[in-house]
Amino acid sequence: MNTKHFGKKLTCALGLLLCLCLLAGCSGGDGTGKTFEVVTEPTQNTLGSLNATDTPTQAPTSVPDPIAEENVPDLVTSIPDPVVFTDVPRMDSEYAGATPVVIDPIDKPTPTPLPALSFAAYQVYDATKLHLSFEAPAGWLINDEQDGIFVVTNPDTSVDYAASITVQVRTTATTYGTDDLKTEVKAMLSTLQSVFASFSGSNTASRSLLGTDGIYADYTATMDDGTRVAGRVQAVAIGKSLYVVHFSWPRDYNETYKDTVYAQFRKTLQVTQ
Repeated sequence: MNTKHFGKKLTCALGLLLCLCLLAGCSGGDGTGKTFEVVTEPTQNTLGSLNATDTPTQAPTSVPDPIAEENVPDLVTSIPDPVVFTDVPRMDSEYAGATPVVIDPIDKPTPTPLPALSFAAYQVYDATKLHLSFEAPAGWLINDEQDGIFVVTNPDTSVDYAASITVQVRTTATTYGTDDLKTEVKAMLSTLQSVFASFSGSNTASRSLLGTDGIYADYTATMDDGTRVAGRVQAVAIGKSLYVVHFSWPRDYNETYKDTVYAQFRKTLQVTQ
């Protein structure tokens, strides 16, 4: 055998062997000479052998669909207005223990208003026995049966009390002064008090009548049947003649009678001879 030809074959075999070694090293590393363990998908038997403390890998969640969320109801509700708390009223020590005052309820029934009252016409009434005349509502009834007294009365029965005007003239032994007139008016109030079930009279005051200074007083009263009455008494002296007037009317029409009927009577009352 040719020794030179055998040496060439040996050299080629060694070179081929070196290449195979290099290829084996490259297939098991990353070029740095390190090797990596290959992880395979666990089988059912492998999962069953996991320890209790091992946590399996969570599957990735799906990405939300913006279009599907457009109809999701709004979870934000309206915020209510804040509740306002007021302080508890403080009771002053000076009023502590005071007796409470009864107040009529706000929803107390409103009384039925009374129909308006008016007097369309007035007429002259001649009290010839008293030598007097005056104007009062037309159609009132006249009573002059008693000496020295003249009475006119409202015949209208639509009200609960018939208004009346009573005029009386008396002769006195002496001339009356202011104090005498006050005494006369107070005596008339005292007499009326004994007639009514309840009675309240006002203080006396000055007011002219027949062109002369006189004294008058007002009153309110209630009859036994509950009828409410109001009125006025007045006295004036001219010489030795004492003129006394008693005017009464339904209390519910108090202002109407004072401002119309009494005002007209006082303005037109006069001595005829």
